[in-house]
Amino acid sequence: MMTRPIKKRAVLYARYSSDMQKATSIDGQLLLCRKIAARNDLDVIGAFVDAAKSGLTENARDGYQQLLNGVRNHDLML
Repeated sequence: MMTRPIKKRAVLYARYSSDMQKATSIDGQLLLCRKIAARNDLDVIGAFVDAAKSGLTENARDGYQQLLNGVRNHDLML
């Protein structure tokens, strides 16, 4: 009996750091990530974003914290 290989999964994260940047920046980042995932035959199972959040501190980025918690808890089926 042959088993099908399990398809690899991906979770996306996009952020822009300043409220002077455009929110559409996140849409563009996610679109590019989805194209890369498709090209590499990855199932995108989630996406996390942080708008107008500095990259200097991890704790202030809610989306990033949710991503890390999902990885730690093996709970990314969104």
